[in-house]
Amino acid sequence: MGINGKRITGSMLPQYIGQTIRFVGKVVTAKGNYLLLKSADNLEVSCTINSPIPSSKFIEVVARVRDSATIEQNGNLYSLGEDCDLDLMAKVISLSHNPTISQYYYAS
Repeated sequence: MGINGKRITGSMLPQYIGQTIRFVGKVVTAKGNYLLLKSADNLEVSCTINSPIPSSKFIEVVARVRDSATIEQNGNLYSLGEDCDLDLMAKVISLSHNPTISQYYYAS
């Protein structure tokens, strides 16, 4: 696993409480240092950020998992632009956690 953690979906959050992860989502609401994100698997996740509010519709944030529906930025926030196939992203993330092939996604 890299220094910035594994990429996960919203349904995986409970397994990573207290850990740093990478999270891809669609920005539903942005106000102040708060984002409401729709995860790749279509769940709503609250995110506090310490970066400027992103101008793009889709982002990836390096964050610490606080609870099953809340993350807080503790690394970089990346703009993924205005078009991202979240269904495909959910499939890729799921595959990256498959023990048979996860070695190709994350170094030991």
